[in-house]
Amino acid sequence: MKEIKELFKDEYLIRQKQMWKIKQEENKMLKLNIKYGNTCKENYPGVKNLTEKQQKNEFKWTAYVDLGLSRQETEKLIRNVVFKLHPTFRNPTRTITKFPFQLTTTGWGTFEMPMIINWKDNTKMEPLRLTHTISFDDRGAENKYALKIKKELISEPKVAPLKSNTKKANRATSQRPAFR
Repeated sequence: MKEIKELFKDEYLIRQKQMWKIKQEENKMLKLNIKYGNTCKENYPGVKNLTEKQQKNEFKWTAYVDLGLSRQETEKLIRNVVFKLHPTFRNPTRTITKFPFQLTTTGWGTFEMPMIINWKDNTKMEPLRLTHTISFDDRGAENKYALKIKKELISEPKVAPLKSNTKKANRATSQRPAFR
């Protein structure tokens, strides 16, 4: 290591500065492990001869998007999540604008469902398009997506404390008026 440092001193210093800048930028980022998928349960467990209406509503399921952050942090980032259901559903495009960004409905068949996360304007991030296949096996299924964001988007801005000039303030208030 010492040899490289001595042989290529200028290049070594330039590369060291570059690495320092990269590390500084990485420290400003936060890795989100986004979970998205669905949970489900049977509406009529143990019933053998379901009516036609029961067959169409055999499962109650919930599709979701979870950033793995607190409610407050999540609400700073997400404007809404659009769930695009199978076209056989009434109102197949559903927009959820409030935490916990999930949609619950009933159905009987699996399908691929696009989920679009629309970020708030201050994030300057493009919508994130995810696709999940609705599953009724093992109480649902979950996918993961890793995304890096700027930490400043969810952290409170740091405000420098006000400097107190208590000595000057005390002197100013403790001076007596001059009487003659």
